[in-house]
Amino acid sequence: MPNHLPDNQLNGDYSEDEIPDDGGDDEPELDDQVDQDELMSGHYALGLNKSYVPSWEGKEAFREFYQNWKDGIIDSFDLEPRSFKPFYEETESKILITVDRANTRPAIPQHHQLLGFIRFNKKAGSLEFANFKAGLSRRNLDLGNTTKRKKGNQAGTHGEGFKIASLVMCRKEHSVRYSTSSCYLNFCFPRNNKETLWCKVTKPSSKALQKQQDAYNKSAASGQPRAPKANMWEDVSLVIGKGPKGSGVEVALKEFHIWLQVTIDVKPPSDVLETDFGDLILDESFAGKVYLKGLLLPNASSSAKKFVYGYNLRQGCTNRDRGRLTDPSEEANQLRSIWEQAVDKRDELVDKYVNLLQHHQDCGDISLAESKVRKATAEKIWANLFSKVDGERFYFREGDDNHVRLSTKSDFQSIELIRSSLQRSPVPLPKGLWKILTRFKLVRTPQEERLHLFTKSAPSVCQTSSFSENVQRALRAALALNERTSDVTVLFVEGGQVGMDLLYESEKKTVKVHEKWLNFEEIHKTATCHLSRLATTQSVASEVLFCDHIIEEIYGMTLSEILKCLGLRQNAANVIERSLRNEVRDKLQQMPRGISVTSTQVSDPQQMSPQNNQRRGLSDQTTAPCGCYEQVTPLKVEGVTFRGLDPLQEYFVMIAPLGKWTMFGRPSPPTRPKPLESASAAAISSAVPDNVKLTRPISSPCAGGYDSDHTDDSLYREPTPIAPKGTPSNRPKSAGKESSIDAFQPFASGGRARPDLTARRSLNTALNRGNGGDTESSNIEQQLDGQEGNDGAQERLEQDREAKHWKTWEETNMNDSFALFNPKGLPKPLANIAPYPCAKHYADQRLRYLFEEGEFVHVEIRSLDLWGESSISILKVHGIICPEPDEVETGYRLLVSRYSFLATSPLHRICATVGEAKAAEKELVLHFDNFDWMGQKLDAELLPIDKIHCAKRLNVDSEGPLDPVMHVIRAPEGQFVARFMEYPPPISQLPSIILSD
Repeated sequence: MPNHLPDNQLNGDYSEDEIPDDGGDDEPELDDQVDQDELMSGHYALGLNKSYVPSWEGKEAFREFYQNWKDGIIDSFDLEPRSFKPFYEETESKILITVDRANTRPAIPQHHQLLGFIRFNKKAGSLEFANFKAGLSRRNLDLGNTTKRKKGNQAGTHGEGFKIASLVMCRKEHSVRYSTSSCYLNFCFPRNNKETLWCKVTKPSSKALQKQQDAYNKSAASGQPRAPKANMWEDVSLVIGKGPKGSGVEVALKEFHIWLQVTIDVKPPSDVLETDFGDLILDESFAGKVYLKGLLLPNASSSAKKFVYGYNLRQGCTNRDRGRLTDPSEEANQLRSIWEQAVDKRDELVDKYVNLLQHHQDCGDISLAESKVRKATAEKIWANLFSKVDGERFYFREGDDNHVRLSTKSDFQSIELIRSSLQRSPVPLPKGLWKILTRFKLVRTPQEERLHLFTKSAPSVCQTSSFSENVQRALRAALALNERTSDVTVLFVEGGQVGMDLLYESEKKTVKVHEKWLNFEEIHKTATCHLSRLATTQSVASEVLFCDHIIEEIYGMTLSEILKCLGLRQNAANVIERSLRNEVRDKLQQMPRGISVTSTQVSDPQQMSPQNNQRRGLSDQTTAPCGCYEQVTPLKVEGVTFRGLDPLQEYFVMIAPLGKWTMFGRPSPPTRPKPLESASAAAISSAVPDNVKLTRPISSPCAGGYDSDHTDDSLYREPTPIAPKGTPSNRPKSAGKESSIDAFQPFASGGRARPDLTARRSLNTALNRGNGGDTESSNIEQQLDGQEGNDGAQERLEQDREAKHWKTWEETNMNDSFALFNPKGLPKPLANIAPYPCAKHYADQRLRYLFEEGEFVHVEIRSLDLWGESSISILKVHGIICPEPDEVETGYRLLVSRYSFLATSPLHRICATVGEAKAAEKELVLHFDNFDWMGQKLDAELLPIDKIHCAKRLNVDSEGPLDPVMHVIRAPEGQFVARFMEYPPPISQLPSIILSD
């Protein structure tokens, strides 16, 4: 409580600027009956030394007066802070700033209610603040006393503002005089106490006060709007400048204009965006300025960072000097929230925010944004950045250097990766912006992008070669050698130009390998060997193109990636990797190469007797439970001969060293034995490194690839290539999965031979399926019948029974079995199609193609392949089906016969594996359901046009055939043939379809 001297102690001879000495040291006590809030005449010592806040000048003092003026109007009239909008008016004699609101009284709806004003008298050099319906009490003179604390709509909170401002103005020798609560309050430094601020309270005479009240009441009764004049009994008025008796220094006009800059209210910016957390000021003249509830914070950022834009915050507490906010995190959160709402309201502001994050990462505008920005805003930021790279540039995080320059090793590694692997131009992003994007997984590092592209890469469709088959077989066989890798699936993919060799997906247990490893020339550009150098100068047989070092390299990389995912210690992983790589190297060196099969004639049946075999070091030809033939031979013997073979069957052999976990060599092409009067035989030769075993491929139920109990007749197909029979005793018990199968039986034929059918049954079946007049077949039958002896009648009865069983299977199961290799669209009987409206032509806007009835068209069809891949096909359009009005979503459909390219068909892949001739680029396969109507409208399929990815017309040569697709018996030289296929007989017996030039 300030020292107070009552009026009854003010008798004596002293001036108004002097404080009388009462002769005592103690503060006079007040009468207990006097109201503690009532202002009484007297002198009040405020306890503020003249040197307090020495850095404050008139601008800071004006800020406090303006803050109290604004807070008083908002509190007295219960205003929403955003509705506080002063009106500025300047004339030659004065500057008048008023605040009003619409008057709700119906008598004067055209007038506005004046709430307060600021007036600067240019001639007198005085400044007046007026708050209507306000007042001061004696308690307001106490330091720290305030009514604003805990009021969110008030700017002041410390309870000392107007006292300190009065001290600063008095220090600048301006007169400071309040009129309120029917009293005058004069602030000054008395002559006899010039170091302490005092407040002298006096009261006007009752007569003078009554006269002012009568004049005001008369004006109000007449309905006139209130003039900018304060009433001392009900308002608060502050006058700064010259006092009523000429005391004090005038306020200069120029200085007053400078003082007005402390608020954003009087002369607001031209471009402001309001949010719930404050205002974003886009007016460049306000750049870098921060306001709190309309009042300037001189030090702007609480974190000492500079601002790029201006802001008017709605919440916050300042320090005692009113220079900045006390809580930096509160300030940063408000700024983040302002920007988040701003970019939601105006899309063009996203670019400005991105510019701050990308090029002004040290500014106060984005403090803590990297950890506080919400996902929706981050997505807008990424969309803006992504729109600027046009697919040719790639963002990466630059180093920790705060300046936009490349300085770290990581930067150079990222740049090299982007340029070499991703084929794009690198664009650096600062750490803070990168953190925002990665927090919501919106951006990938160069390495992550490589992995993403490689993971999404399509399966390889490169043309099959002997080298590629050997690489795939050997890699799968190598993985099957150990239980940790035996269940890993190998998938070769296109890979693109991302610079990756392979990727292991531990969740799927799949290793994806780049297709470049299947190309002999491509992979040997960087990994040459003796064979590759030899191939550049000499002709090397394609069937022996096999490079162990390629397999070892792929296997080593694959094994390393797999072991990383097993969580092994590094030392243990190194030991396992070294051991397995050495084992694979040994197995590869032992694997047979260049296996060949030739038909031969044996004039002396005793040559194949058990005694003769023993003299040559050969085991006798045995028959395993699966029906396969098997022989064992030492290394020094270059070949063996199998006897008792069916001349109507095709045979191929597989050779592997005796022992555990050995690898089979690439199987030989299938060969048909020559018919002989005494015997049928095939000689098999191979360069093998040790004792060898000849056994049949995966088509055998005993080969480990299928369970022996699996006897679904739809999977069996005759005639089937049958290898010499035998029991693969060195095969692991668990070799039931694909990777294990490939290790020992690396290729699958078109179907499995039925173990219960003998060679003779196969012969009879072939004869029953022929033309009946085949001379060669009749001669063979007679020769074999001549060998039957006394058991001929019984065997013929068995043959007839088996022939009937085969005929039944052909009629009931063969179509379904063959359909596995003939994936169809949506077949629909023609009888059900007839009611639908048809069109002669249809122009599809998406494909930009005109479909016409009767034409051939080249198309790419989505996911029509049996393996889920897109299919390249030739369509013969028999009709165009229009949608019904209630089936608009169905769209147009084509009634077509479909031809696929033989080179890409699953059946050809199998044929090529057993040595079939490679398909030319124009050879086709006709897809059908009914043999009698194949290729015609009655056997057509329905294909929705929306399944077609792209379409183009087949051009017809003016000098060539009329149709671009021809059905022929023999393909012309240099053209590609397509075949009708009931089952896979020798190519020489197949009718053909070709795609003409």
